[in-house]
Amino acid sequence: TFIMSPIEPEDRLPRFGTRHVLVLLGLLGFANVYAMRVNLSVAIVEMVKPDQDQHQSQSGECPGQTVTVFNSTSSDHGGKFDWDQKTQGYVLGAFFYGYIVTQVPGGRLAELFGGKWLYGGGV
Repeated sequence: TFIMSPIEPEDRLPRFGTRHVLVLLGLLGFANVYAMRVNLSVAIVEMVKPDQDQHQSQSGECPGQTVTVFNSTSSDHGGKFDWDQKTQGYVLGAFFYGYIVTQVPGGRLAELFGGKWLYGGGV
């Protein structure tokens, strides 16, 4: 007959092993990559000089009088770059198209050197 013996403590697998560390580091790495991707969209607001036409609106309550609206969270110094909306779109588009263009070379480099080295170097 087959008798089951209790598992000895030294035979147990660790509760928190190498694969768990790898998953945790992968999670933090992907969160970092996502934060960097979102960062430019948020930072471009502070990089660009404010357009004065966007801060003024015509109020229907006082015809002929221009009312200036200021955002209370905006800083006083303004941006460094004098970009219009179209140029801002080109900058953001170039950044995001960079993700598309680097997919194929990144895949080939991952085949040659391994995904963990490429991912670790990229992050």
